[in-house]
Amino acid sequence: MKTFRIAIVALAVFLVHISVLSAADFSHRAHFQLYSLWGETTYEITPDDGISHLSWPMDMRLLGAVYTAGFSDLIEAQLSFHASPWIESNRPMEDRDWINETQDPGWTAYDELDVFSRSTIDTKAFLLSADIRTFLFSLPPLSLGLLGGYHYQEVDFRSFDTQQIGYGSWRSYTGNVSGPTTDYTVEYRFFHIGASFRAHVERMLVLTLDASYIPYARAEDEDNHIRRMRLSLSEATGTGGMLSLSLQYYFTDIWYAATTCSKLRIKTSGNQVQYWYGNDPATPGLDDTGRALAGIDVEIEQDTFHMGVGLGCRF
Repeated sequence: MKTFRIAIVALAVFLVHISVLSAADFSHRAHFQLYSLWGETTYEITPDDGISHLSWPMDMRLLGAVYTAGFSDLIEAQLSFHASPWIESNRPMEDRDWINETQDPGWTAYDELDVFSRSTIDTKAFLLSADIRTFLFSLPPLSLGLLGGYHYQEVDFRSFDTQQIGYGSWRSYTGNVSGPTTDYTVEYRFFHIGASFRAHVERMLVLTLDASYIPYARAEDEDNHIRRMRLSLSEATGTGGMLSLSLQYYFTDIWYAATTCSKLRIKTSGNQVQYWYGNDPATPGLDDTGRALAGIDVEIEQDTFHMGVGLGCRF
């Protein structure tokens, strides 16, 4: 019994020691951030009647927060989110169409661009990411480790006031359309793995460089072509890559300024389904209501540059 009591006391002392040590080794920091994006998300479809390529600019400003928890400079987990309300974009959406004229003997073959249009757009976005780093090799002030994470993006667009130019057999399609034309939403989900390099300059400056490969990315979009009463739904998968650099400057033991920048490229391919929920005015004499097309090849891609600045604290 005495031996059992001694063992219990020893275990209790050990657990208290570990809990105190662990509490001392844990670190937390959080900062609010102003986040900017530049670039575009595009999708291209190749139905039987030609090729259509749409470029949606992702030039937007978001507000967000980043929380990081670390243990003994060995491992850290990071959670961040950013969002923006509806804001008018400085760049238009561009739609390029190459039409297969061989389908109708009344059309004149034209190998160049057939229809080009630009539309003013509003945009909003929501971004969420969860990342974890583990530093396996450390030679102060430098550390090298592994990185992994999951990211989710939802970007919404509303286009209106379209200017269109037609060429060749499609010259009659030149004109302007006022009012709403398209509502478009695209979602990206992707996992990434890579390497993380970190450098400390005393307790004032922390620099982190991450390079990641995206082995799996999934893109889903919904294109509501209001003028043609057509809803298009796409699903695609693919790969990508990401490179990021972050910097924290501690002007006190608690408060710090943070800046980040990153480059992201994703390329996916899959299929699209189109459904007409009303009569398409582009096909006079034919009621398209209820008509559907499936198995259309689609490619959805994103090429963006991100930059953020913020103010945070360590606790």
